[in-house]
Amino acid sequence: MKKVAALVLSLILVLTASGCSSVKFSTPTAYEDLSGSSEVTVSIKDQSLTDTGLILLIQNHTEEELSYDMVYTIEHKKDGSWYSMDGEHIFNALAAILKPGDTNEFEVTWEGKLPKGIYRVVKPVVTSQGDTALAVQFEVQ
Repeated sequence: MKKVAALVLSLILVLTASGCSSVKFSTPTAYEDLSGSSEVTVSIKDQSLTDTGLILLIQNHTEEELSYDMVYTIEHKKDGSWYSMDGEHIFNALAAILKPGDTNEFEVTWEGKLPKGIYRVVKPVVTSQGDTALAVQFEVQ
């Protein structure tokens, strides 16, 4: 009986520990230059950062429509370098249009709780200058 109880307790501990596993960041960033664009900017909507996501504000500063898809990457800064979230390559084939002078909200979500640290969301967009990646940083305390 004691062996069964010990086995059940061990199983519960393993399942609990696996459910509480932290998010991992071990892949070096694929984005070397994130100087951005004067045509489109990205920021985080005030009060939108939660344990499971945030809302980006993407603003078009041009006279033309811009487009973007639903791809984004979450990265963590460790020892001065950026690393992408393991297994988190968000892709959705849908595209969005951003009219001249407009601002769109873009929802970013992740699984698990991010440990304390500095993070950024990298959002690729297409401008008249070509493909560019924008980034905005945030801190989890």
